[in-house]
Amino acid sequence: MAEHIESPGRTLQLHAKVCARARAELDRQREDIRQRTPGNSRGLAREPARSPEAQAPVEEAILRTLLYFDIWNHPLTLEEIFAFLPVAASSPASLREPLERLREKGYIAVDGDHVAVYRPEVPRENHRPGKERRALLMWKMARVVTSLIKMFPYVRAVWVSGELSKNIASPHADIDFFIVTEARRLWIARSMLILFKKIFLFNSRKFFCVNLFIDNHCLEFSKRNIYQAIEIASVKPLYNGRLFLEYLRANAWVWSYFPNAHPESLNRGKVSERRSLVQRVLESLIARFNPDALDDRLMWFMRSAWKKRYPSMDDQTRDRILRSTKGESRAYLGDFEERVLDAYRRNLRDYHLAG
Repeated sequence: MAEHIESPGRTLQLHAKVCARARAELDRQREDIRQRTPGNSRGLAREPARSPEAQAPVEEAILRTLLYFDIWNHPLTLEEIFAFLPVAASSPASLREPLERLREKGYIAVDGDHVAVYRPEVPRENHRPGKERRALLMWKMARVVTSLIKMFPYVRAVWVSGELSKNIASPHADIDFFIVTEARRLWIARSMLILFKKIFLFNSRKFFCVNLFIDNHCLEFSKRNIYQAIEIASVKPLYNGRLFLEYLRANAWVWSYFPNAHPESLNRGKVSERRSLVQRVLESLIARFNPDALDDRLMWFMRSAWKKRYPSMDDQTRDRILRSTKGESRAYLGDFEERVLDAYRRNLRDYHLAG
């Protein structure tokens, strides 16, 4: 996505309209915004005022939300703006007036059902419809691959994170699987999955990207920021919905970032709960070879391998982006999270919002 957002200066009181029938109001809002957008619906006719002297709280919150997703040039629907809004609102329909004011000021552009930050200096096309169509095919493949991953020893849950979890897929997107394992068996499960990928898939990541593992005793994420909050709130479970609800409860701090979003309101889709018989057989075989010691050896082997592969990387950086503990394994080269947060802070500064 691209870069920018955060909090305001002076505050105006916002008088938001709350309609008794949210659905009807939402439809009217979409139609109204479409009709009022000058020229074509992809942009607004005038330059946006980049330095407002005062912003209503909800208007600023909307702008912050759009600026975060602008990092990826990812426009949002009204329901998504409502879900990721950092302040409480009564319904998606209640955002009609603040959205209209932002449109009139030249801050946002509307393309069909999608709303984005208006940037006249960077003409851009809305690629979201194409990404959504591509995502439908990727979801079908993700379910097929999940049925395979759940057969591996000690895999207790398979979820999807990353771009596909937002129901979009770029032309070169991977399927980012988020794997939860049995406690003290993470490195056995991880090693077998990586070995399978290297041997049978020729190390291809396209449909088998397994860079994030946690065990079922380490469900809570210690890092708390807007990036982690959006990623956690967006994760979609494909196997073991019960454990997924435990994961959301363990990370309930996320809802302080998004007071309008709740687990039951997020679109999760169909989730498999049935455990594989193949997995049970394989685990009974591994149990004969001291799995505790094996798991420890595999963890230390991976730590040593990371150190040899990236000798110039200091220990603190390595621990952050190539985390290898008993309960967690993640490998995100390029310090992606920090780059996203830096981009967001730049976006906020561009609009004179505190970051």
